[in-house]
Amino acid sequence: MMIKEKVPYMRIYVNLVFALFLGILGLNVQGQEKRSLSPADMPGWKNLSSAKISNNGVWISYEVNPNVGDGMLFVKNPDESFEKSFERGYQAKFSPQNNYVVFMIKPQLDSLRKMKIDEVAKSKLPPDTLAIYVFESDTLMKFPDVKSFKLSETGSDWVSFQYKKPQKEEKKTPSKKTKKKKKSKKDEDPVKSGKKPIKRTTSDLVIFNPTTGEKQQIRDVLEYAISKYGNSIGYVKSFGDTIDSVGVYWFDNLKNTTDTSFFGLGNASKPTFNEKGDEYVWVLSADTGKAKAYAMYSTRGNHGTRIIVDTNDRFLPDGHTVSENGNIYFSRNGEKIFFGTAKRPEEPKKDSIPTDEKATLDVWSWQDLKLQPMQLLRKKRDEKKTYLAVFHIPSQRVVPLQNDSTEYISPLMHGDNNYGLLIESKNNELSNSWDYPLKRDYYRLDCSTGEKTLIAKNIGYNTSISPSGKYFVYYDGEESVWYCVNIDKETNIAISNFLTSNNQILANLESEIPAKPYAYGISGWSENEEWVLVNTKYDIWKVDPTGQKPSVSLTNGYADENHIDIDFKNFDYDHDYIKLDSIMLLMGRNVDDNSAGFFARFVNAERVTKLVWDKHSIGGIYKAKEVNRFMFRPMSYSMYPDLIYSSKSRLNPVEDQFEQLVQISNVQEQRNAFYWGSVEKYFWKDENGVDQKGLLYFPDSFDSTKQYPVMVYFYEKNFDTEYRMKPFR
Repeated sequence: MMIKEKVPYMRIYVNLVFALFLGILGLNVQGQEKRSLSPADMPGWKNLSSAKISNNGVWISYEVNPNVGDGMLFVKNPDESFEKSFERGYQAKFSPQNNYVVFMIKPQLDSLRKMKIDEVAKSKLPPDTLAIYVFESDTLMKFPDVKSFKLSETGSDWVSFQYKKPQKEEKKTPSKKTKKKKKSKKDEDPVKSGKKPIKRTTSDLVIFNPTTGEKQQIRDVLEYAISKYGNSIGYVKSFGDTIDSVGVYWFDNLKNTTDTSFFGLGNASKPTFNEKGDEYVWVLSADTGKAKAYAMYSTRGNHGTRIIVDTNDRFLPDGHTVSENGNIYFSRNGEKIFFGTAKRPEEPKKDSIPTDEKATLDVWSWQDLKLQPMQLLRKKRDEKKTYLAVFHIPSQRVVPLQNDSTEYISPLMHGDNNYGLLIESKNNELSNSWDYPLKRDYYRLDCSTGEKTLIAKNIGYNTSISPSGKYFVYYDGEESVWYCVNIDKETNIAISNFLTSNNQILANLESEIPAKPYAYGISGWSENEEWVLVNTKYDIWKVDPTGQKPSVSLTNGYADENHIDIDFKNFDYDHDYIKLDSIMLLMGRNVDDNSAGFFARFVNAERVTKLVWDKHSIGGIYKAKEVNRFMFRPMSYSMYPDLIYSSKSRLNPVEDQFEQLVQISNVQEQRNAFYWGSVEKYFWKDENGVDQKGLLYFPDSFDSTKQYPVMVYFYEKNFDTEYRMKPFR
């Protein structure tokens, strides 16, 4: 089916020599004469984006959009040759159990544009529509005026979504005998009573199971959350015309029951579940003024609701309270709750001077750590600054983790580890305004005590801490050496000597930044932290963090021998370590001829095995979460990066998945109507006798006996774009 699509603007690049496509006669395609690409073709030029694959690898979705206009969402089951298309669909997500796809539908662009030209109020512009397509029943359901939706990560068919505005209730026709009741003081109109009504941003929340049709619609909802496994959905409701009142609720979709966790005066926000979905926390303030101090509440199973952290907590920093602006999240094992604190706000003093009579002045001192423009740029962010703290559930104790000197904190192993990486830059903040690279101090933070251990100072290059917090590796750009710190033993040793003695290049020497270059980086850590994976110019090497064992090439030297730039594709995002005892998928590009593809690295194999390789580049690769089923996007100068799908049984191992490949999109079709030309590599020596390389672009039906106008673009770094389609977003 031919359809119309939508997407952002398109860029056209040229490399070394680009022969213009002007006035050249060409071939016929399907009875139509080719023509030159012109600016008039740009608005309707289509691009593919937002490719997704379901957890079981059966369903595929992607968008095809023009630069200007309405796009199309495609949903396919390639194994069954099944396809559905939805006009103006976007932001598609498959349900965790692969039963349906949920997505948003934009209003028609022409109608929307006309209303904007007519200066229609933003609040009256047509809203997006939520759509749910159920596979088994071949049913499409639409819900207009929706602003957001949420799905669990795994294990549930429930979806929750919130309307943009409150939905109208069905009006009940009163009987003739019904008399109009006089309002009591409790229900009196706040305007008539002289009290200022509260403006709210609440709307209706829907909790829905598209496979069974079960549905709940809740009014006056402020916020909502869904647990990782989808077994629990929490939401906050707001009540009262002149006084803030809230209700916090917990919907158990396994039992199809709703429990009230809290009901009373105040403002509540940040509903958050632990990973199991059996503990639920949020923050609440009972203050009625503008300055609100918050407390964190928790409901755990049948144990009821209680305050776990409030302003009176003796472990909070002096003058601090729980912040409504900080992120709240549980450790993966559910034993810690990370949250933000902030200085307790004070009620603003009543001002006796009108705003229009006030003078404003920005004062900057040469001793300020931040330049004045940066201070102004970050003013709003700094006003909402929070400080990370952690509540340990077993000990029922708060530990502050952050202060004004802290730039960044990262708890290790999704918070399960008692350690975290803490970074400070305050000592270098002034010099970082002009110095490069930016220097920082690194610490290992003990989340159980808040104590920090200095690892290294004034580090400006690549770093990595092992998931256990035992090792910290960093690159010294001045010495061109990787070092590893054993934090417990307080040792610091060079671990890259074996690499450099084997002619491995550790840093990007072709960097154009006028400073010592950054290293190629770290790919990760092996299980038991026996190895850290260090990237070199071509290869990835297993390096012993203790410096005792010799380093080992992941490709057994194949990448270096063939000048292939290797990149490890890790699809196991939940795992902290890289599993070297399983098949690894490596993506590679030959830097000499620009060909590219995929390799499989087998355990204890002498060489890597080539899976897919051709004169193309790779625009992206995707893997199903539960099985070895892949999609990828190969392209060349004349071949659009359409989606290629592995059609083998999804139960087959990785190496078999690339034997039978099926193209499942056809955006390439639009190119066939135009002259396109070809590209060739070109090598020469410059005036200094140095080898140089570039690309020559030829027009369609190029005749070497004719003269053509040319455009010259010189940039030595574009040689690797030979197999990139232009235009390509």
